[in-house]
Amino acid sequence: MISYIKLIKPVSALFATLCLSILLASCGPTRPPEPSTGHIDEVKPVQTNIPAPVSQTTLLPAPIKRPQLETYTVVVSGVSAKDLLFSMARDARINLDIHDDIEGRVTLNAIDQTLPQILERISQQVDIRYSIEDNNLRVRADRPYIQTYIIDYVNISRESRGVVRVATTIGSTGQGSIGNTSGGGSSGGGSSGGGSSSGGGSSSGG
Repeated sequence: MISYIKLIKPVSALFATLCLSILLASCGPTRPPEPSTGHIDEVKPVQTNIPAPVSQTTLLPAPIKRPQLETYTVVVSGVSAKDLLFSMARDARINLDIHDDIEGRVTLNAIDQTLPQILERISQQVDIRYSIEDNNLRVRADRPYIQTYIIDYVNISRESRGVVRVATTIGSTGQGSIGNTSGGGSSGGGSSGGGSSSGGGSSSGG
């Protein structure tokens, strides 16, 4: 009879635990709460209407062959820069605008080079600056000059303000007083030898 009772106790404890688990599970929510539309973990739907791949690319126009630049051979020694530039412009059949402030002489040995290449080599010996625009060659002395540039920028206005405040408060939580105490504070409740014991710590006999 005792062994049967000992066997019933573990089975009843297991049954009670199982019932409690089922009861707790039934008390829970039947469905999880729906996340809001602006939730950070929102899953975006997969795009289904994907366009078909391009089977034919756009044909680019064929490159245009640039005309080959004419080359010149210039061999001079100690020639005035003005005279050399004038001769080159005449042989190249281009219009020339040359300023009177050009000075210096040039010694050059250029073989089968284009006009821009020869002008660049001349500018290394004489202080000149040049430009070729619409078959017009303009040469002048390399001196400071004023030029206006067009610069694109964003036309916006920005204003910002900042405020920093610091507040400090110091308060006390209690009060206390310091003074002289007499009699040792409290008196004892016991007696010795028929007398009383005072708080001072001494006893007197009867």
